[in-house]
Amino acid sequence: MLRRELAAKKIDYKLVDIDVFEDAGRYLASITGGKRSIPTVEYSDGTVAINPSIREVETKLAELEA
Repeated sequence: MLRRELAAKKIDYKLVDIDVFEDAGRYLASITGGKRSIPTVEYSDGTVAINPSIREVETKLAELEA
């Protein structure tokens, strides 16, 4: 659902399939305290949001642009 919302709002993102890229799955677990929760968004400032709403993503992106 988040992917569709990001696309609809023309927000660029990078999709990484953790089932295809094992290193990505390990990295995800390392930044989420061992969880493999998706979607997980890692922002340019290094913060992470697990299963964020589109509103939360937009708010964070606005903060990063300010």
